[in-house]
Amino acid sequence: MRSIHWRIVVIHVLLIVLAMVLISVYLLNRWQDYYMNLFAHDLELKGRLLRDQDLLNDSDIIEAAALLGFDDEEGSNLILLNKSMQAIVAYGPDIGIKPGSSLVENKPVGDLLSQPHEEGPFVGLYYQGGVEYLTMAIRAGGHVEGQDIGAIFLLQPLSGVYSILRDIQGTLLNATLLAVIVITILGLALARTITKPILEITSQAEKLAAGDFDISVQVRSRDEIGRLAEVFNYLTEELRKSLHAMANEKGKLEAILEYMSNGVIAFDFDGRLMHINPKAAELLSLPEDVTAEQVLAKLKLGTATEIAALAPANLELTFDDSNHTVLRVYLAPVQSHSEQLSGVVMVLQDMTEQSKLDQMRQDFVANVSHELRTPLTTIKSYVETLLDGALADKDLTARFLDVVNEETDRMARLVRDLLTLSTLDNQKAHQKQPIFLDELTLDVANKMAVAAQ
Repeated sequence: MRSIHWRIVVIHVLLIVLAMVLISVYLLNRWQDYYMNLFAHDLELKGRLLRDQDLLNDSDIIEAAALLGFDDEEGSNLILLNKSMQAIVAYGPDIGIKPGSSLVENKPVGDLLSQPHEEGPFVGLYYQGGVEYLTMAIRAGGHVEGQDIGAIFLLQPLSGVYSILRDIQGTLLNATLLAVIVITILGLALARTITKPILEITSQAEKLAAGDFDISVQVRSRDEIGRLAEVFNYLTEELRKSLHAMANEKGKLEAILEYMSNGVIAFDFDGRLMHINPKAAELLSLPEDVTAEQVLAKLKLGTATEIAALAPANLELTFDDSNHTVLRVYLAPVQSHSEQLSGVVMVLQDMTEQSKLDQMRQDFVANVSHELRTPLTTIKSYVETLLDGALADKDLTARFLDVVNEETDRMARLVRDLLTLSTLDNQKAHQKQPIFLDELTLDVANKMAVAAQ
């Protein structure tokens, strides 16, 4: 019953059975009404004919009954009633109605008695010995066996009617069974025209779920199932294009993450490690099959939820390893389609070499400052000594000036070295241009004339 094929067949069969039952009930009721009306009309006709007869004794009754078709085999009864609606004589099989029996409780007789101005006939039903009779009472006149006739009461058994109805019911039942068999056979064939395309679409959908997108469903009709097949083919093609585009984008992203100089780590809000590229594992000195717990333990920033709560942020981490690794960590939140926080992305930038360069630059500046301070201190002390009166001693003055000259040359060399380093650090190249040697020689001679003298 789980198959739609059998469901369609069963539904069709149930509908046919329901329709046949309703039709059978309707026809049986109509036929029952027809035969009941026919029997009632027949009894009324017989009653009117009997009323017109002179019924003086039993022989007259027997003759009239025979004339109207009453006989024992049929089971019909003819009863003459007096004015009090008691039986005078009865003709027919014994049904328990004896002369002198009151029939007032019988509906047609009671109606006749309660309506003295109506001639009848009045029709009703009577049950006796498990047999149902159609009864009729009609007002009549005459005199028989010393009593005045008040009415004629006729009883017609309905066994014949019910026998006919049973035959009709059997015929309808056989017709219903035949219709069920035919509809079942036709339903199986017709249902297959519906279920076969559905089964084909189901089979192709299973292949689609398994990753096979080079499939299509044959469109056999232009109805709803055909439209379903067209939509399925369109869906398959769109999925194939979308997944192909996603695969390309994923490949690009993986290539970028694989070979980028910075490390990338992604956690979801439940603390699961969604991605870590090789550079991040290298920077953290972790194996390729690293777990989320290992990454969190290495970072020492708390749980993934606590890290996500910090985003967006810019942190700097220092590790006590042999290389004194320094990492700058950029935190960015990851949001779902409903704009709810679903995770965090961490970008790791190796700042170890930059940190070392900064330290070397600081040391260099300190050393240069010291190297500049030493000759300046010497020059200042010598000049102050000369100003305090040592100029009178020519030998001492000459020696001091030699020292000042040496320290000045030392400072000049140091400044030239600094300029050279600055040029190299700024990656500046010398700008070459044509020169005139006569002008250059004259300029140098003028500047060095005093020193030469």
